[in-house]
Amino acid sequence: MPQQSLCPSYVLNVTEQKENIPERKSGIKCNNMWLKNGELVLAVARYIILNPSATSKSMSAEFSATVQAVNRAIKKIREKLDGGQYVLSLEESEIESLCQAMESRDELLRGEKAQIRKNSRKKWNDIKAIMREHVVKKMFCQERGVAEIAKMTGLKKDDIKRMIEGITGQCIDDIAKELFSEGKGIPEIVSRLDIDKKDVGQLIGLLTGRCIGDIAREMYRKDKSIFVISAELCTPPKDIKKMLPRVIRPPKSFSMAVSEIRRISTIKPGTLKGSKKIRRKRSSISTTKLAHWNNSHYVMDENGKFVFDQSSVTGVKPADLPWKYPSPKMSIEIRGTATGISAKDYIFEHRR
Repeated sequence: MPQQSLCPSYVLNVTEQKENIPERKSGIKCNNMWLKNGELVLAVARYIILNPSATSKSMSAEFSATVQAVNRAIKKIREKLDGGQYVLSLEESEIESLCQAMESRDELLRGEKAQIRKNSRKKWNDIKAIMREHVVKKMFCQERGVAEIAKMTGLKKDDIKRMIEGITGQCIDDIAKELFSEGKGIPEIVSRLDIDKKDVGQLIGLLTGRCIGDIAREMYRKDKSIFVISAELCTPPKDIKKMLPRVIRPPKSFSMAVSEIRRISTIKPGTLKGSKKIRRKRSSISTTKLAHWNNSHYVMDENGKFVFDQSSVTGVKPADLPWKYPSPKMSIEIRGTATGISAKDYIFEHRR
């Protein structure tokens, strides 16, 4: 009696599975038992011919296979077509259709990737715009100017102004009015909002309701200089000068007469015209030595005045001696001392 196997026949099971190959929704028959024999590759190829835009996920659901297995099958199909090989069990017409389907599939994939990159780039730009608006809002609230924000962030000034308008919900003119009502000066408003110099006059008229020329003339009447007015109104000095009233200059002859009157009025009484005060270096000689020097170099003439004796000069005159006559009293005392006669007797003899 032959022995009977306890396990079911493998050949019988395989035969039954071959006869009962399940048919998919797409009409393609595929048995997962024969994946190693290229059944899945063939099924994927025929599915791509029918639907070139099919995804790996949809094909894995169709054939009850994993996404990785479907991707490997697509890779094998691409390698065979690129190498000039034929996919088994496919006719020539099917191979041509498969090549066209793979090309259209690649185009669709490239379009999808481009769209994905475009969407991601758009999202990133939106994120950067939100971050920029947040930074601009924070810096503007810290009382930083448009030029300073542009220098720190690298953005354009016009873009920053548009961001500020979008953040505050006000235009630049309304923001300037609000800052002016808070007590901010015109130079601070101009520098903070980066107002163009050509538009400063219009801004001042908008804030104060007056013409810039009237404000400049009023400040000039209050004895403010042109440069101070220029700094407070953010206007070049040459433009401020044009706004002020013109000073009528007198003719040249009149101006010369006025200058002559001023010069004459400064002359002190008792001084000659054109005389200058000569300043001499102070003498370093003592009073006694000066008296001796004067006594030996000055002589009294017939009229009783001291005259310098040129014959008494033996050398160069000292540079530190002053040019002045000797005191009569000092001269008398020195002469009386030198002759042995008292001062009174000397005067008496001299008068006699």
